Amino acid sequence: MKVFPSGLQVVTSPMIFKQPVQFLKPIQGPGGNVSPIWQLAPNVALGDPASAFELFDDFLGYLDTHKGWTEGGTGGSLASDETLPGGIVLLTSSGTDNQAKILGRTNEEFSVEVGKRLFFEARVLFTEENTDDSNIFVGMTQGTLADAVPLVNDGAGIADDDHIGFAKYDGGTVWNAVSGDGAAAFESTEVNTRESATWVRLGFIATPVQIDFYIDGQKVATHVTTLPTAGEEMTACCVVKCGSANAETMMVDWIKIVQER
Repeated sequence: MKVFPSGLQVVTSPMIFKQPVQFLKPIQGPGGNVSPIWQLAPNVALGDPASAFELFDDFLGYLDTHKGWTEGGTGGSLASDETLPGGIVLLTSSGTDNQAKILGRTNEEFSVEVGKRLFFEARVLFTEENTDDSNIFVGMTQGTLADAVPLVNDGAGIADDDHIGFAKYDGGTVWNAVSGDGAAAFESTEVNTRESATWVRLGFIATPVQIDFYIDGQKVATHVTTLPTAGEEMTACCVVKCGSANAETMMVDWIKIVQER
């Protein structure tokens, strides 16, 4: 595959129709593809399914269980929200300190693999109910979808489970890029200021030796230590957790994941 400076990709695949086939992956979106994550990821729709698989959900509707998604945490609710064209799932926690509402996968379907890349991006919005009280996680975790996973109670940080993602803690107004190997966690702190009530794209490209983190298409951190164990299965999830007696909410517009086989 040849990648041009414009982001154009020219791919020759002998696996399509049993003969060499060349296709062009054009730049998409106003002014080009703003996300380097998807400039680098395989175009699953045009490629051989044996090379990669994709999960994309625009949440055009949400029920208690929805296309492999489910809810975690206690109390609160998950529901469809129709404030924008396309779908949005709305996570609402109850007004109990340390209680979480979690949107996660029913199964652990993803892992970092030797010599292969894992691409993730989600578009989310949350509005602080009380200044800076909310706790947020967006990414993947090996832990179960319970209140304490992957966010530790009382805004005390991230759990040690295998995980990759972005976290914002009670009392803080910044995004932290986080990863864990099951025994310890590592953070790049204050990689960007969180903007309450503003949509943001949070994503990463991960292998067992390196994770590059992106916010709104800009690389903000790279981790080469304390990474998830190769082959450790993880579930994609978005978490909103109370930091006080105020109910907290988060909207998830879409989630896209591509894993090379």
